[in-house]
Amino acid sequence: EYADFYCMLPEHYDGGGLTLTLVWSAAEAAPDVVEWQAALRRIADDAEDLDTTAHTYTYNAVVATAPSVVGEVAYDDITFTDGADMDSVAAGEDFILRITRDPTPSSGTDVTGDASLHAVHVKET
Repeated sequence: EYADFYCMLPEHYDGGGLTLTLVWSAAEAAPDVVEWQAALRRIADDAEDLDTTAHTYTYNAVVATAPSVVGEVAYDDITFTDGADMDSVAAGEDFILRITRDPTPSSGTDVTGDASLHAVHVKET
């Protein structure tokens, strides 16, 4: 499962990289974890076919501990440095932000039930 968000990097972006803060909850409580992954794909002028899903994504990730109580939310960050780490998206350009959950994180005991993504805050680092 993944969610795609069509976005634009604001004209005033100054090249500092991006920090995504994911606001999420889970059907299970701590100490279980979820590995969230995020990637940006630049939509270059006259160069990107949006009619196909045959694109590759290079993900940055965070292994996040579930909130201490089911129904509460957690806030966890995924960072991107300017340039290739964010597919060279430049100020004023459109991009796709894809967020997914790795079903088998490399550390910890995975939340086996649902994990719900409620919001994504994007800010320049």
